[in-house]
Amino acid sequence: MNRVNTYTGIAYKNDPTILAWELANEPRAYTDSTGSILNPWINEMAQYIKGIDSNHLLSAGVEGWYGYKDWYGSPTGVDFVTSQSSPYIDIATFHLFPDYYNLSEVQSLQWISNRASSAQNSLGKPVYIGEFGKMVDRAASNAGSQMKARNDLYKNIYNTASSSGVDGLGFWLLSGHQDDGSLYPDYDHFTVYYPEDRSTSRVIKSGSALFVPASGRGGRNKNSTSITTTADSYELVEPVGNRSFGRVGGSVVRPWLRSSDIYRIFSDLPAGFNLENYLW
Repeated sequence: MNRVNTYTGIAYKNDPTILAWELANEPRAYTDSTGSILNPWINEMAQYIKGIDSNHLLSAGVEGWYGYKDWYGSPTGVDFVTSQSSPYIDIATFHLFPDYYNLSEVQSLQWISNRASSAQNSLGKPVYIGEFGKMVDRAASNAGSQMKARNDLYKNIYNTASSSGVDGLGFWLLSGHQDDGSLYPDYDHFTVYYPEDRSTSRVIKSGSALFVPASGRGGRNKNSTSITTTADSYELVEPVGNRSFGRVGGSVVRPWLRSSDIYRIFSDLPAGFNLENYLW
């Protein structure tokens, strides 16, 4: 974290392009399944890192099992709530690999909604899916149907994550071509090749769009916005101009014309006018 980027001259701990740190990728403690070793370690390391870098979010990087309730993760000491309850852990996370966990599609989607609920109600923290994936054996005779099953599951994962309040997610894994032109080996059958796997890429692109802030794309806010006017016009500070709007409730909304950093976009709105679900 104290390392200075060779190209930018910015220390990692001060770099605004870094979203967050993870303590480890899928930390486990097979020597103690109760979590009495792993969880204090998470708290200690998180506190230490925050002492160096208080600018970035911090995640435990755990897979997010519910301790003994999940047979696959029961001997690891990982529990979604207790392993991420440290006050130094800012964001909760979990992984989802139905092939490894022996989960049906219904169970996989419930896996998401359960942990989203735990993050919101038990931890009070944002939550993201650090990894998710479904296997496709490209050498199998039914590889095409496996690919379709993957695409269908990914679409439902994105939709369920969005509707459950998950704040972001990343699939495992994206790959392309090596320097010699060959594809990087598909070691674990989770690889999505681009541009070869176009059908999966389209699912990922449309699913990812559900998590892009609308204000950054010129679209609607995720949550509706209401403004009740108390005057005839308003001024809005906005660093980017040249965006035009149509009519709202019969009133002309002017283009965003650059005048220093202030743009008068609402004109002659009557008092009490309600602006709801409007492009903001």
